[in-house]
Amino acid sequence: GLIFFVMRIRPDVAFEYISSALLARLGISVPEALADAETVLKQIHPDSRARFVDSLTMMPGQEETMDLKWRHRDGRLVYSRASMQASERPDGSVVQEGVVQDITELRLAEVDLRRSEQRSRLLAENAYDVIWTMAMDGAVTYVSPAVERVRGFTPEEAARQTIGEINTPESAALVLDYYQRVFAAVQAGTEPPVFRGEMEYFRKDGSIRTGELQVIPLVDADGQVFELLGVTRDISARKVFEAELTEMAVTDPVTGLWNRRHTTELLAAD
Repeated sequence: GLIFFVMRIRPDVAFEYISSALLARLGISVPEALADAETVLKQIHPDSRARFVDSLTMMPGQEETMDLKWRHRDGRLVYSRASMQASERPDGSVVQEGVVQDITELRLAEVDLRRSEQRSRLLAENAYDVIWTMAMDGAVTYVSPAVERVRGFTPEEAARQTIGEINTPESAALVLDYYQRVFAAVQAGTEPPVFRGEMEYFRKDGSIRTGELQVIPLVDADGQVFELLGVTRDISARKVFEAELTEMAVTDPVTGLWNRRHTTELLAAD
C-alpha cells in the first residue's frame, strides 16, 4: 500500500517514477502520472497546497516528513504522510525521492477521538453529579465543576486533596481498601473490581455530606487498567428524607402502617 516515487522539482516538476499503489490511493494510473504530474498534484486538497508548494524548495541533502490531505477521484478524502529526501544530479536538476503512506484511517480515528473527548468533556462540565478521574499513580487528573456545588471546593482545590481530606475516616478506609483490591487485580492479571457504595465527604465549611460513589476501572486495548473513573452523586437530601420516613413509620400511629408498606415506592419516586 506504500507509494514510492521519484519526482523532479527543479528545473520543472515531473514524476520520473511512481509505484502502482497510486491507483488504489487516488484513482490515478501510473501512465497518467508520468505523462503529466499535474494529474496527481491537482488532487491535493486546498488546505494542503501551500504546504506542498513549500516542499518544492527543498535543498539537496535535505530530508523532510510531510502530511498532506488529498481528494480521491471518487470524491473521498485521503490523508498521507510522505518521507522524502532531495538530491542534486550531475545535470543540475533536483529530485525528491521518497515514500508515501496512507494514514486516512489514523486521521479519521483521531477526529473521532477528539469529538468523543469534546463530547465527554461537555457532558462532564455540565453534569449535576461530580465526575472525576484518577491515574494509577494516585494522582487526580480531572474533577468536574459540580464539586464546587456539592463540597464548596473548586475543581483545582479538590484535585489536590488527599483521601483523608476528602472523606471521613470510615469512608477513607473503604476507599483505600478498594484501591488495594484494584492494584492486586492488576498485578494478578485478573479483572479489576468496580465499586459502588455510600461515602461521607467533608465540605469546605467543615460539614459532612453523603454521596453515592461508583468507580469503574478503565482498561486499554491490551487489557491494562490505565485510569479510574468515578461518579459521585450527592444524596444528602435523600438521606434526610429516608430518616424522616423511617421516624414517621415507627412513631406515627395513624400513618405508620401505610408508610412501612410504601416507603420503598416513595424512595424510588424521590
